[in-house]
Amino acid sequence: DISFINDSLGWVAAGTTSRIYKTTDGGTTWGLNLSVAGDYMRSIGFANQRLGFCGSLAGRFYRTFNGGVNWENIAPSIEPAPPGVCGISIPDSMHIYAAGKWKGPAFVLKSSDGGNSFTSIDLSTLAGGFNEILFINRDTGFVCGKSAVHSEGGIILYTTNGGADWQVLHKTMYPGDYVWKIQTPDSIHFYASIEGPPSSGNVRMLRSADRGMSWETRIVSQTHSLSQVVGFVDSLRGWTGGASKLFETNDGGETWIPIAVGVNYNRFRRVNKDLAFLSGDKIYRFNRNI
Repeated sequence: DISFINDSLGWVAAGTTSRIYKTTDGGTTWGLNLSVAGDYMRSIGFANQRLGFCGSLAGRFYRTFNGGVNWENIAPSIEPAPPGVCGISIPDSMHIYAAGKWKGPAFVLKSSDGGNSFTSIDLSTLAGGFNEILFINRDTGFVCGKSAVHSEGGIILYTTNGGADWQVLHKTMYPGDYVWKIQTPDSIHFYASIEGPPSSGNVRMLRSADRGMSWETRIVSQTHSLSQVVGFVDSLRGWTGGASKLFETNDGGETWIPIAVGVNYNRFRRVNKDLAFLSGDKIYRFNRNI
């Protein structure tokens, strides 16, 4: 996972290397922030240059108040303690949301006091697990993963009251699907990736043109490959893909073409309409003006 708060300052949660890295020059160079043997740094999010959080798959949830100089595992202070945090969303410096775990259980963490304390919201009656969360303001947000019913596939849930109540917006209705990532460039057009099993026989993604209220499925490729990342710099130009293939669209997802840019894509972060970052086996930087 990656988190950028401007065009220069960003952090990366480097998966199985058990490390967090920081850049101050837009990704050209990186310095080590944290290394914890045996951990899996799965998700990361910063509210500003000082306040940040990192979720692991080993039941740890890290917090920093000084830009990553020091990190503290705050999972033991949360009831129940999260078994893993796969997604983090920070709409403002007081409201922090996180979600997990991709293989279950399905829960959302919420803080309304700048990360000093968290409550856990159990959503296991609706979902079997979460790997993504996106709040566009302190009250309105989405959480994605797999349905509690296997045959219903991937799922998107929605709240307008800060997680007190949730409604199901979409189910993919293909067994084994996950809605893996969700992203918006403008809070009107929303896009989501689908990680589907090989039996699906294709690569699919979801899109919405009404602020995420309704979703349609688009076929990206008629040949199956792992798909996890999704990201658009505007309503027309975007990317989706996974382990070995990355696809690009210039018409809002109507048509897609494969492009050669590394492997193992997982997270897209848009800084502005001209600049974005993509995490994979490396960190990739998109600059429209180059």
